[in-house]
Amino acid sequence: MSQSALKASTIAATTRLGRSRVCRRAVPVLAVAVAALLAGCAQRDSI
Repeated sequence: MSQSALKASTIAATTRLGRSRVCRRAVPVLAVAVAALLAGCAQRDSI
């Protein structure tokens, strides 16, 4: 494998890792946001 191809595959691997890390970080944040929205809607309906 040439050096440029190796570099390209390394960059692709790191971007893939970075993306999965971002997703892992975003999932709990989204879950909390959805839970807060649902709680807010439930409170509004109960009043």
